[in-house]
Amino acid sequence: MPTTVVPTGTSEEGKVSGKGSGSELGGSADGIFARPIALLWSVAMIVSASIGCMEYKLWASLMSRSSGVNHTLMNLSVMSSLAMLTLKVYMESLRPSRFKDKLVYENAKQQTHTAIALILFSSVTFNAALWPKYGFVQTCLIAAMVGYGILWNFFMLVPWTSVQNFVGIVGCMFFLQSYYGMGVGGV
Repeated sequence: MPTTVVPTGTSEEGKVSGKGSGSELGGSADGIFARPIALLWSVAMIVSASIGCMEYKLWASLMSRSSGVNHTLMNLSVMSSLAMLTLKVYMESLRPSRFKDKLVYENAKQQTHTAIALILFSSVTFNAALWPKYGFVQTCLIAAMVGYGILWNFFMLVPWTSVQNFVGIVGCMFFLQSYYGMGVGGV
């Protein structure tokens, strides 16, 4: 019986599996835990970025209505971030069970382009909202700490999309309640 040679990282059907499947980036449930250096790096980045945001008093600036932060643009940033989270939950949790298809670019071009536009819009409005208070250099540094230091490394630390979506929803609800004065410490 002849044997078929399958290149590393693909199966006979052409699907990605095993080595090269993204597990080195935390793409599988055990990927990040198989690499303790990556785990430590993600935790260190989240902690250092959080400390940096505390040094800039970012939370107090966002919650204070009298600060130099442009709150109209901040509202637009929050709105687009919530739309992005909603799209993420739909694409990763609801669409696969409804349409019984794999989440790849060819199956979801419109949603992918919408997600890219929402990320761009959210980033621009977040930077523009902080610009009056912090200036160019500090705004770019804060955006990098929030976007890469906290969010990206959280996604690398927690590879399970259901956990990411749950934490995202709870985090957004906490931020909205605090930001609009209905939550912890609100009026």
